[in-house]
Amino acid sequence: MPLGTQESIIIPRAITRFGDHAWDLAIPILLIRLFPGNLDYIATYSLLYTATVVFAVPRIAQWLNKQNRLRNLAFIIIMQAIGVAVTLLTVLLSDKATISSFVIISIAGVACRVGSSLADISLMADWIPRIFTDHHLGIINSRLRRSDLIMEVTAPFFAGFILLSTWGFELIALINILSFGAEYVLLKRIYHLYQTQLTPFSEAINQTQNRHLLKSLKNTAALPIFPLIIATATVWFTVLTPHGNLLAAHLKDYYHTPEDTLGIVRSLGALVGIIPTLYYSHLVKNLGTFKFAAYHITFQIIALIVAAIALHGVHFLWLSLAAIIISRIGLYGFLLAATEITQREVPEAIRLEVTGVSSSLKYFASMLLYCAAIVWSSSEDFIMLSLGTIIIIGIGAILSWKTALKIPK
Repeated sequence: MPLGTQESIIIPRAITRFGDHAWDLAIPILLIRLFPGNLDYIATYSLLYTATVVFAVPRIAQWLNKQNRLRNLAFIIIMQAIGVAVTLLTVLLSDKATISSFVIISIAGVACRVGSSLADISLMADWIPRIFTDHHLGIINSRLRRSDLIMEVTAPFFAGFILLSTWGFELIALINILSFGAEYVLLKRIYHLYQTQLTPFSEAINQTQNRHLLKSLKNTAALPIFPLIIATATVWFTVLTPHGNLLAAHLKDYYHTPEDTLGIVRSLGALVGIIPTLYYSHLVKNLGTFKFAAYHITFQIIALIVAAIALHGVHFLWLSLAAIIISRIGLYGFLLAATEITQREVPEAIRLEVTGVSSSLKYFASMLLYCAAIVWSSSEDFIMLSLGTIIIIGIGAILSWKTALKIPK
């Protein structure tokens, strides 16, 4: 393996992750500025792109599975760049908030999110496990997770201050567009180095896989790790997260929290998430990946219960935010282990398809959350969304332990 291969993957991903996290903070703030007073618009915006991902990503992932990987990369990057550019043009050309501008921004958001989801699937479920093997796989996963978290720390921090300026949103959009070009150039080099490993799967291999979503879901459900896949989806049903659109909009609208503070809260949530990457390899040797995942999602649910009590019981906002931030240790530890389990336990020929279904299940959980947010859209109803978060992730913890006790390795 040539020296610098890991860096050639980590660097372009880090660049685009920086832009993604900055964009994720900018969008809810943009929408709450354009349509102040409730969470309906941000919930509807989020619902539209999650619904599209749920039903589109598995089909697209199956199609990409048989295509040239370099063309796949170009397709995914162009999709995201168009989404950002259309949003930027809409903001620049619209002198006031209208339903038509909201529709255009929402359609562009769909393109951005579908492209981002496909990029994650392509890299984590296809490129990396086919390039890296044995102990190198665990190392690259840990380094990528650490890099992702560093971007989650730095991007919202800088984005929060950038958004305080007059042209802050436009600057963040430009950063995103430039990052896509850099990602393509750097990953193109990796493709040419490992072109033999990154060949498309033949049609014959995929003939055994029904092209319909329900059949793909059935194939995924037959896997022994299916309860863990469901558990991974449950952590996406949450309003108690520093990275959530709904919490950001709620804090901005109800508490009038400034943009730089929102950015700092997001950054701290990512900062503590780096912690599991520091001890992951050591603890996995002693606990195994399945129990590592179970312990961490349990830690997450305990912290979120504290956060909900602080927010809605004793009404101590900063204690609630502190508990939400600390819960990220459990979340990121759980996701790090779940990623490696999927890479190791799912057969290579169907790994991309299974990961596409897993991604859709995650977005389906988010879609249910946004539907609930439309029903309970006032700040007084936020307690209902918090309660739903506790119940759903609690179910995920139970499923994770069920898998860990059944497959103790």
